[in-house]
Order: sequence, then C-alpha cells, then structure tokens
Amino acid sequence: MRRLGDRVAVLSLYEMVEIVRYSGFSLEQYVLRNAYELVVLFIGNGKLIPNDYATWAHDEVRRCLFDLNSSKGDIIFSMDRPILCLPCKTRLSSKQVPADFTPALDRELRRIRKPLYLHITDWVKDHPIIALLLTAVFGVALNLIASIIYEKAKYAWPWLG
Repeated sequence: MRRLGDRVAVLSLYEMVEIVRYSGFSLEQYVLRNAYELVVLFIGNGKLIPNDYATWAHDEVRRCLFDLNSSKGDIIFSMDRPILCLPCKTRLSSKQVPADFTPALDRELRRIRKPLYLHITDWVKDHPIIALLLTAVFGVALNLIASIIYEKAKYAWPWLG
C-alpha cells in the first residue's frame, strides 16, 4: 500500500493474489485487512493519511494490522484473525478517536479469518499423530453405535434380520 496524497492511497495486488490464495485466504480478505489498516491511519490522523504511516509498523509478529511485513509472504501472519495490538491501541487512543471506534474495529477484524475447513487442515498438519488417534477412536465409536442401532432395529423390524 502506498500513499499518494492526504486522502489517496493505492493497494497493489501484484503477486499477492497467489500468496493470499495459496495460504487459504480470499483476495477480498486481503483487501479488507488493508482497508482496515488504512482506516485506522485515516481516523487516527484527523481524517488524513499521514506521511509517516510506516512508523506505525513494528518488527514483531503479533497478528496486528501494523506488523512489519518485510517480505510479501509475511502478510499471511496478520491475515487470520488480525488484531490491533495493545501498543497500537494505545497509540490510537492518544489520537482522540471516537470511543466506539476501537471496539467496532475489533468486531470487524474478527470476521477476517480462514474457513473452518482450513483451520482443521492446519491443525491436522500440526498434530498428525493425535489426528490419527482421534480418527481411529471415532471410527470404532461410530461402528459400535451403528451395531447397537442395528441390533435394536432388528428386533423392531424383523425383516432387517
């Protein structure tokens, strides 16, 4: 994202479509995440985009909107349930923003996340042994439940038998 004027910014999608989609996010989520970052800068600077917006960035990865993404691929770390970290919230509150802005921003940011399927896939990749054990336990449990249901149904409907 680049600032072009006091009220104009440009977001580049070059190479980002592939990075974002490969990580399980949609392009819309990427645009929303950056739009929220821009809104925070805009509201926090008296409805102008500041020249020094890069000073908001911090080196640590906190899932914050203002994580420094030194390479394009680092954006994915602040794409899944992004937040506004405590130092950034403190900095924003010192700018005298409306009281309901930060809670509303937090609610909106919670809506940017990976689909449930991809969260489960990531968990299985991180814990393959536990996933296999859970699969085996659930498979046996389902088989036992199905056998019990069949036995009960066999007496109720003799033609199953």
